[in-house]
Amino acid sequence: RFASTILPPGQPDPANPNVNGPWEDFQTSEALYYNQMFGGQLGARLCNQFGHWLLSAEVRMFGLVNFQELENIERLNRVRYTALAGDVDLQLNTETHTFANNTQFVWGGEVRAEAAYEVTRDVSFRFGLLFIDLGQGIGRGNTLRFDNQDVVMTGLTAGLTINR
Repeated sequence: RFASTILPPGQPDPANPNVNGPWEDFQTSEALYYNQMFGGQLGARLCNQFGHWLLSAEVRMFGLVNFQELENIERLNRVRYTALAGDVDLQLNTETHTFANNTQFVWGGEVRAEAAYEVTRDVSFRFGLLFIDLGQGIGRGNTLRFDNQDVVMTGLTAGLTINR
């Protein structure tokens, strides 16, 4: 919060309210980075049955073109209060959008391992691990300087298969 009459410098003067203040500013910044990837992949899958267990593994490598778009949004909410009661006298909202775009090459791979236990001929439970690495070309942050980042993701999978 600040008032337009400031005595001493840096401090509002509550004894001297005026029509120009006090004001309250609320500023926010938001960055939205869109990565849209298109490309192809090559891979292999291996499956083996051991009794009631079905074990499988997959490996994939891919190359993609990433069409990146960055949107920065700056918002300012400025409120002027009345001098006596402190009610809102005036409220001004401004919003500024800036856009930038770029294109990067993305390479990466995926590894997946899964084990399925067949309870009966028609029902099986599946459990697995997943690892994905996007080696380069991902845009993150609030500037195009960070348009060639990498991303690593891991996860667990679980499921139920019912064959009829």
